[in-house]
Amino acid sequence: MKKPILNISLDTRSYKFEFEKDNAVLGISYDNDIDVNIKKIIQDENLRTTLIQNWTKHVSKYLTNPGNASENLARILSSLE
Repeated sequence: MKKPILNISLDTRSYKFEFEKDNAVLGISYDNDIDVNIKKIIQDENLRTTLIQNWTKHVSKYLTNPGNASENLARILSSLE
């Protein structure tokens, strides 16, 4: 959907998920100032662009047929009849 993602961790422990390592989301802890980070995503065009580009790269490693996956799955299921 080409929207930047804010990942808010509800745990005090820090986990480095693959999407965070790929800088595909802005990851914060619940005790960070959420308002500041939301404003950062809204106002910082470079951050928004970077997150969207990195998310697109990240997703391409794990998904096939992005954008038309449901259509392809329906076609495959129909061919099984």
